[in-house]
Amino acid sequence: KLLIDLTAAAMQILFGSLLLSAYHPVFVGFGVFTVGLLVLICWVYGPSGIRTSIKESSYKYKVVAWLEEVAANLPMHRQQVADNQGLSSDAMEKADNLVAGYLTHRNSHFRVLKRLFYSGVAFKTIVTGGLLVIGTSLVVSRQMSLGQFVASEVIIVLITNSVDKLISGIDTVFDMITAVEKIATVTDMPLETVDYEETV
Repeated sequence: KLLIDLTAAAMQILFGSLLLSAYHPVFVGFGVFTVGLLVLICWVYGPSGIRTSIKESSYKYKVVAWLEEVAANLPMHRQQVADNQGLSSDAMEKADNLVAGYLTHRNSHFRVLKRLFYSGVAFKTIVTGGLLVIGTSLVVSRQMSLGQFVASEVIIVLITNSVDKLISGIDTVFDMITAVEKIATVTDMPLETVDYEETV
């Protein structure tokens, strides 16, 4: 998805903006505005999206690691529950805290994604409405023919759809960066040394 859909969307935005500039110089500003807005959205929401994605992933693996530890020492934890006369043991309390942390960071990450999607909808509305007004004024003042106006609107719709596809696919970018961070965490761990003489 990252290599095909997002790359295709970026190429459509680039070449669509270049094609629009051939119709009228005012569309050069549209291309600059589109690229600038994408950079602004990535600059504003990118760091927070990456941060919440990494925290969400960290707590997810903490929950899994704790459940594995509980499963490995299940008789001991059962005895703790029996000693507490049915009350929740320390294992359950820690599991609840870890799950609560995971849900908190997942909700934070979802809020970032919601703001991204709202930005995409706002961009689509502003650009489509604004360029409809500008294109109509250019046709009325005879600086652009009706056929050029229709063709430019088709290209603008394609560009806005590509921007929407880029924004909706940014979650994949967050997941990829988080995966790379997890791999780097594993590869940066110190290697274990084995004394072969002692094992023999």
